[in-house]
Amino acid sequence: MTPVSSGQSRYEIGDIGVFPNVHPSIRAINAGEPAEKAGLKPNDVIEAVDGKTITFRPQLIEIIAKHPAQTITITVLRNDQHIDIPVTPAAGGCTRRGSRHGVYWRLSR
Repeated sequence: MTPVSSGQSRYEIGDIGVFPNVHPSIRAINAGEPAEKAGLKPNDVIEAVDGKTITFRPQLIEIIAKHPAQTITITVLRNDQHIDIPVTPAAGGCTRRGSRHGVYWRLSR
């Protein structure tokens, strides 16, 4: 295998065509928001939405934004178990500063 330089930074990071195994995880949940109502919990790791693997937080935010008031299925990893949770994002989007539909995010490995 020969890494190829991406040439996008001064550090010349190589690219071998793989993504890291990181997924957004939930840091906190706001009471009364769609995330809490659906049953999402702090420390849940978001693995997929409607069967599509989620690697980065912006992917998740984009999918949520495209489905206001429409039920989506979020697959989470919780206590070493994969769980499918139906969630209906609020039509108005964020209701509290810094959160998306009642969720505060962090990246998890």
